[in-house]
Amino acid sequence: MIINEFKEGENNNHRKNSSKEADDSEVQRIKSHLDVTNLKYVSDNVRFLLKLNVVNDNECFEKNNNHFRVIGQGDRYRVILYIRLSVEDGDVIDGDVSKSIRNQLLILLDECEKRNWVVVGIFCEEGISGADDNRTEWNKSLRFCEYGNTEIVLCKSQSRFSRSMEMIEKYLHNEFMTWNVRFVGLVDSTDTSVVGNKKTRQINGLVNEWQVEDQSINIRAVLKNKQSNG
Repeated sequence: MIINEFKEGENNNHRKNSSKEADDSEVQRIKSHLDVTNLKYVSDNVRFLLKLNVVNDNECFEKNNNHFRVIGQGDRYRVILYIRLSVEDGDVIDGDVSKSIRNQLLILLDECEKRNWVVVGIFCEEGISGADDNRTEWNKSLRFCEYGNTEIVLCKSQSRFSRSMEMIEKYLHNEFMTWNVRFVGLVDSTDTSVVGNKKTRQINGLVNEWQVEDQSINIRAVLKNKQSNG
């Protein structure tokens, strides 16, 4: 019995060590895709996860006279990454929030490398609905865009940015156009630079909003059933 428990303890330690090594390796891969000298802002959770020694530039959230950069030949586009994790979207991998963040980071950073985009900001939120328009990091990312600090917002999908049709119309189809900002969602091929893509974005926006409404109805039904059963 003691020998078996000892062996089981050894196996558990081995699994933990292997898992930690895999996590550390993944973090190193992510950092290899980043040039920290270009980063103007990184959310606290990402900074902690990647152990980044980056000081955020608060001037990015202040109005300035040079709203938009003139893009010259050979210039690299600046991009910000917006990552959102929530239960409604099934984002948390094996119950591991950090693993889920790393997964999205790798997907987005790989795309930036392919397109030769410069990552200047990473905004990340956990456990919050895409229908909520009071998200702290989301609102920061919008100010970052409004004040001319980026040309592109990159997300895993349109629903990561918002599940509110009102917000999709307000920002993707209005404000972003005014700010000269392009929105790209990888999984659902959302791209505001593609004119014929607008109807698809609107349909996706409606479907994403309906999913939140349906989930809310289901949750209320479950709670009502629990209450009736004591």
